[in-house]
Parts: sequence; C-alpha cells; structure tokens
Amino acid sequence: MGQSTETLIRASTGTYMLEKLAEQRVPTPRPAPQYLMRYLSSMGGDVPDPMGAESRAALAPIPLVDVVIKLLDRAAEVVDSDGATAKDCIARASALLQTDQNRADRPPCGTTTLARGGLAPWQARQVTKHIDAVLASTIRTQDCAKVARLSTSHFRRAFKVSFGVTFYKYINRRRVERAQEMMVMTDQPLCQIARQCGFADQPHFTRVFRRLVGSSPAIWRRL
Repeated sequence: MGQSTETLIRASTGTYMLEKLAEQRVPTPRPAPQYLMRYLSSMGGDVPDPMGAESRAALAPIPLVDVVIKLLDRAAEVVDSDGATAKDCIARASALLQTDQNRADRPPCGTTTLARGGLAPWQARQVTKHIDAVLASTIRTQDCAKVARLSTSHFRRAFKVSFGVTFYKYINRRRVERAQEMMVMTDQPLCQIARQCGFADQPHFTRVFRRLVGSSPAIWRRL
C-alpha cells in the first residue's frame, strides 16, 4: 500500500480530522453497504431495509466517525490501483465531516445559555431531535411547538431567536444537509433522495438545493 490511512487523512482534511480519528480503528469494510444504511437510519432517514423493520431495529447506530474511517480505509486500500476511487472516498469523507461540523457549530444545541426570548436548551435539543426523526415526512409547526410545550405563535418567535432563521428555513436547510449526506454515502437516484428528505419532488429539491448551496444537486454530487 503506497499511503497509510493517516497520510490520506492528513493530505485531504488536515490535523483536525487526524486528531478526531487517530485513536479509532475499524476493520476494512466489506463491499456490502450495510454500514451506510445503518448510519443513515441512525440519523433519522427513511431508508428502505430489505431485511425488514424488525432486523433494522436490532442494528445499533454507527457513529459518523466510524463511517469516515471506513471510507478512508477504503481509499488507502485502492490508492495504488485505483486513484480515482481513492480520491472519491476521501472527498466523500471530507464532505460528511464538513456537514457534521457545520451542524455542530450551529447554536443553540451545544450551549447552556438562554437567548432572551428564545428556546431553552432542552427545548432546542428536543425540537431538533424531533425534526431529524421525521425529516422525510411533513413537519408541522404545531407539532414541534407541542414538543417544546409552547403555543405555536410563541414557538415560532422563540425558534427564530434561538436559530437565527425561521422554522421553515431551518427545515429546508436540514433537508438539504440530509440530502448531501445521502448523495455522498449512497448511489440512490436524486428523485429517491428528494422523497426521503421530505421534498415534494425532484424539481422542488433542485430549487431549494440551488438556492442554499449555489449549484444543482447533480453538479454538487459530481464534485
């Protein structure tokens, strides 16, 4: 093998990724995409499971870092024989970490302070958890208001104070982020990804994606 996993990590994503991943190691993944299915399920995605709901429920969630390590291990495995595949694996790992880091940097779920007029930390955590769990379906403001134990009008105001955007803009952003994860983790067609991320159809998905990301889903996926 021409390059080690750590060399690939250092070359593609820098010291930050190395510090996060160096202490964890997993075996080289088999070609079967079960670990991808399990990761998406753990993120709340509506992922078809040929084994059935009962078997899927028995699968433990796989942390994002494990999926990234698998992708990097795969890149190290083929770097000498298939440079294009190695580069693709690294790009997918980097995109997943970037999306996760953007979400981690977003207030208020990781904070302990309460913005004046905003949601309490426990309310923000419960609401975002609920949103991620039902992202593929219709998400109603009143349902999230019940999760936060607030009236709908109060919830709308408090949500915008805490997150800096309106409730529905946040929903669209999370759906786009979920779609990005699926595009780098699976080979599913865009029309199917659109449905599983809660968009009405592929044109709707494309319009929202272009507005938030600056390019179409198809172009972004090829990068």
